[in-house]
Amino acid sequence: MDYAAQQLKQLFHLTLFTMSVTKRSVTHYNLTVGLTDDEKPMWMRSVTLSELRRDEAKLGRVLQSVRSILTAANDVLDPDMVNRVDGVCNYLGEISVEQKADGTMEFPKYDVCRMKVSYLIELLQTYSRETRSFKDIIEEPNGTSTVDSEPELAEEVKH
Repeated sequence: MDYAAQQLKQLFHLTLFTMSVTKRSVTHYNLTVGLTDDEKPMWMRSVTLSELRRDEAKLGRVLQSVRSILTAANDVLDPDMVNRVDGVCNYLGEISVEQKADGTMEFPKYDVCRMKVSYLIELLQTYSRETRSFKDIIEEPNGTSTVDSEPELAEEVKH
């Protein structure tokens, strides 16, 4: 259980980082959409689109690693934690970068995804090796959770 909690925490940190890199790739791609012909837009758009797809594939591999750890530790982890992690993995796995009508790309619900992952990281950080359990973030005093700092997203994140 100690190993699973530590690995899941590390993988969710990596997920957060990979999501940020993907968001940056979306921004770089969108910068190439408005370029004129003399600025090599096709080449730059192709390169940035390749980077974007690479980053999406990387996120998929990280989520697969999370699912592997979850499967291996299914019998030792708290069922509520398994359900939360599985739910976030499913949510993230269904979201992909989409092209809008104007030719630009967007990472839909990026903020919600980021908040869901941050919430799980916070929850995983409450793991105690002595008690071999997690403490629910809702019990934290004074609303120290980053989820609580953005109340409009908090309700969607926790579901």
